[in-house]
Amino acid sequence: MDRDPKLIALKERIGSGIRQRRNELNVSQEALAHDAGLAVSYVSQIERGKRNPSVGALFRLCTVLQFDIADLFRT
Repeated sequence: MDRDPKLIALKERIGSGIRQRRNELNVSQEALAHDAGLAVSYVSQIERGKRNPSVGALFRLCTVLQFDIADLFRT
């Protein structure tokens, strides 16, 4: 379990950015997961900041959401 507050905050910011963009596009978690080739539970955990997503997973999610991956790391 991660205890570093900065890492926790980063995971939450990434998850929030993905969720916000998904909602802007009116895409369900199920559709996003399917199109990105990921499990729905994994996408849910990423959005809630509970998983440390791989670069590959972030790339696939951002590709489906037509979103610049770098935007997830900007404050």
